[in-house]
Amino acid sequence: INYTKPILVSSGPTNLTFSSTSIPTNGNTNNWQCITYGFQEAKNMFLAVSNNGTGRIVHSSNGGNSWTVKTNADDKGYNSCCFGNGIFVAFSDSVGPDNMLISADITAGWHNRSSTNNRIFKMICFGIDSNNVGRFIGLNSNSNVIVTSTANSTVSYNASWDEYTVPKAND
Repeated sequence: INYTKPILVSSGPTNLTFSSTSIPTNGNTNNWQCITYGFQEAKNMFLAVSNNGTGRIVHSSNGGNSWTVKTNADDKGYNSCCFGNGIFVAFSDSVGPDNMLISADITAGWHNRSSTNNRIFKMICFGIDSNNVGRFIGLNSNSNVIVTSTANSTVSYNASWDEYTVPKAND
């Protein structure tokens, strides 16, 4: 999305009228890649990530009516974000260490983490597996590789990310 007012906010679940709101970008045009919702620190939170411009990670705690830029933002672009089990995760579009961010309180700060083999992951989601364990799952952009992580608030900052190869259609 490359607009001055890139966010549309609905007025309610049954009356779907939308209004627009601005994200602070210091006059730059951002290419917004992902937006997600989560309930964190007793607040309804939205997180949006961009792969260029300034203010590449922003959050809102008032229904999307105003947005706050992540204060310790690095120069990486981000292409995917997700919420699960009280944790927000954002994947960078950069290869190398610290290519993901994890936060249990996006208003307070983020923790840098590295994915396995420093791969670029384009998509991430959260779900509960058959053993009732919450997991984030990321999909690699250039191959048939996924990563999974156990996600709970006591171990998620230091959780290992396990890498798997997904069989191709003819395998």
